[in-house]
Amino acid sequence: MNPSNALPQVDDAIEILLPPAIDPMELRPDPHGETVQLAGDTMGTSWAVTAILPSSHDLFGLRRNLEAGFGVIIGQMSQWEPNSEISLFNRAQAGSWHIISPQFRTVLKSACDIALASEGAFDPAIGGLSELWGFGASSPPLRKPQATTDRTGSHSTRHHSWKDISFSESGDQIYQPGGLKLDLSAIAKGFAVDYIIAVLRQRAITHALVEIGGELRATGVQSNGEPWWVDVENAPDVDDPLVSRIALSGWAIATTGHYLRRRYAAGESWSHTLSPEQRQPVADSLSTISVLHPNCMQADALATAIAVLGQERGIAFANRHRLAAKLVAEGRAFYSDTWRAYAAGTEEESGQ
Repeated sequence: MNPSNALPQVDDAIEILLPPAIDPMELRPDPHGETVQLAGDTMGTSWAVTAILPSSHDLFGLRRNLEAGFGVIIGQMSQWEPNSEISLFNRAQAGSWHIISPQFRTVLKSACDIALASEGAFDPAIGGLSELWGFGASSPPLRKPQATTDRTGSHSTRHHSWKDISFSESGDQIYQPGGLKLDLSAIAKGFAVDYIIAVLRQRAITHALVEIGGELRATGVQSNGEPWWVDVENAPDVDDPLVSRIALSGWAIATTGHYLRRRYAAGESWSHTLSPEQRQPVADSLSTISVLHPNCMQADALATAIAVLGQERGIAFANRHRLAAKLVAEGRAFYSDTWRAYAAGTEEESGQ
């Protein structure tokens, strides 16, 4: 996805989406603020923030705050950090309880909610499966794995799912039954976008566009009063030239694509989107999935859930939950009812 500061033009190749605004107060521009751009690397990808700063703002202090925010999330939810909370839990002995930080708890509980709503299409307990297929912290496999074996070549007899995740009564601890491995990579990046928005608001910055690895959320408007415009890119093999340009102010969008972040081994290639039920990568017929939601954490996880469900079931899921979703399959674009309503400017409420 590409942020675009250009005004929307009348063009047959562009559809304009106008999701309903959440807070009208956020739509009042700050013509006296300074528009700045900050960028860097985090969570194995890049980040970028375009923000309108109030006068006399400490730009270097802002960068330190943003980087500290990324550090909080990595220290809790990155399986690539050996001493992160998630890594320590994944290696823990059976029968042990583990305290998790508030941010970790928020993400994991949301992940379990989406797992329930999607009947397991989204599953935060696929850490072992991610390792098997080369998307975890271990070295990628030298040949395409089999869904019935683990990384040692042994046949697996016990596969954990989100249903095996147990919280303490207070909610601040989780139980390790033995061998349960969490993977929050399909939701933590979206949460990081939301978290950075919160960091900005703590510094009285209410007009900003935040992107982490293609996941975006915007608050407020540009200094000229225009929304933060974002273009949704099509996959390289899509015949349909239509570009979706979205007024993202007050909203977030996440996109997952099977042509991105692939693994290659012994002349074979496979997608990073894994089916918890089939225990293998999903078919490549579904190229990209984009989901609009007020929060990027939910948009991120829901895009993955729809990718696992596939085109027909994914659209049905989006319609059932009134989600704005766009799917591209075999070179054709498919839209949920809410996406079409936003494009027509007729929808007043969001799906949850």
